[in-house]
Amino acid sequence: LNYLSERSINLEYAKRYLFQVHYSFDLGKEYYGIGFMNDFGGLEIRNKYFKGCLGKKAITTINNNSEMVSLFESWSDFLSYLTLKKEVPDENFIILNSTSLIKKALELAINYSEIKCFFDNDIAGDKAYNLLKKSSSKNIKDGRIHYKKHNDLNDYLIERKKADN
Repeated sequence: LNYLSERSINLEYAKRYLFQVHYSFDLGKEYYGIGFMNDFGGLEIRNKYFKGCLGKKAITTINNNSEMVSLFESWSDFLSYLTLKKEVPDENFIILNSTSLIKKALELAINYSEIKCFFDNDIAGDKAYNLLKKSSSKNIKDGRIHYKKHNDLNDYLIERKKADN
């Protein structure tokens, strides 16, 4: 809860999509972190000291039966989006869990009438966005315009919350 609070993520949304995971390596010391399930049943694990995946690495899709899809690099950016919106918008979501999985997301995203991207403001985010833009004739909106002075959507949320207080 402290980790989520430090990242300014609304706990109502966090409880809907995340859970606490206890794990160990080689039957050693037990650790715990935040778990976010991907489409292959793998868990994206995060805590203050660890960022990794237990099980098979994959994207996460959330289907709300919409013709619009929003793409995110990570679950923290996805939950930051919901926190900023103050609701779960009527759209579908694809969370990459790694920009290396952009091609898998692209296969799904091209079926939507509207595509919005909320990638990081770095080289990997640029490459993922450019690949998507080049591969599709659809109307693709780059959401980074809203947080262009920040590394990612979560950094923007954190700074905005500080400014509001």
